[in-house]
Amino acid sequence: MLEYFYTERRTLVDFRREPLGSRFDGFAARLKEQGYSRHHARHILGLCCQFNDFLLEQGISQASWIRTSMIEPFGKIYLAGFRTTSQYSAKHALHMALGHLFDYLVEQGVVERTQPAAPKKTYSWVLEPYLKFCREDRQVTDKTIYSMRRMLCRIL
Repeated sequence: MLEYFYTERRTLVDFRREPLGSRFDGFAARLKEQGYSRHHARHILGLCCQFNDFLLEQGISQASWIRTSMIEPFGKIYLAGFRTTSQYSAKHALHMALGHLFDYLVEQGVVERTQPAAPKKTYSWVLEPYLKFCREDRQVTDKTIYSMRRMLCRIL
């Protein structure tokens, strides 16, 4: 499916290098299915190919070793010295593109989605028992708990 977006043989060789090389055809097909324009899909694929190069430089040789925590170090390298005066946000575009890639990899069972642990706040000793009470005893929905947590964190 990469041939739909790219014609140069050298580019296709770059995409097909491991650890993600065998996954890019399926990822490109998914972007096409979701209705992305050729230009936008090429932008997403290009950023993901650069991420693949970064993984190779870090010694990652298998897709199962990839973690979401690797996005931040890649972003620091990729965005170093990047300046713009327009509305374009390179950081947002990078996280969006890699978000699509990780969603695809999770769907394919290649990597596991990891949620970072919430930082422990000084007031969590009073907040967490109250939210647990609301969730279990008062049967409050998760959406309401989320809203309550945000509101109470601002106050505390």
